[in-house]
Amino acid sequence: MLLATTSKVSYEDQKKGKSLQNRLSKIESQIKQLEIDIQQDDKMLMSNYDKHVEDASFFMAYNKKKKELDQLLEDWEIVQGEIDSL
Repeated sequence: MLLATTSKVSYEDQKKGKSLQNRLSKIESQIKQLEIDIQQDDKMLMSNYDKHVEDASFFMAYNKKKKELDQLLEDWEIVQGEIDSL
């Protein structure tokens, strides 16, 4: 009976591990896209700073992307920690 319990736990761990890996992949792709978006915004700022300085919506969107990136990086650390502890 102990063997059956062990294999069930192992299966549950595998299932959880797969789910965590999927979450991690999704977070990584979101991070990658945000980094690309922020890099493009940085280029826009460098090429025409005066124009974008006057555009409040540009900076609101830019700051929102930065905050989203920070949150995703925190989420990545949490999920990676859960994977490491399996």
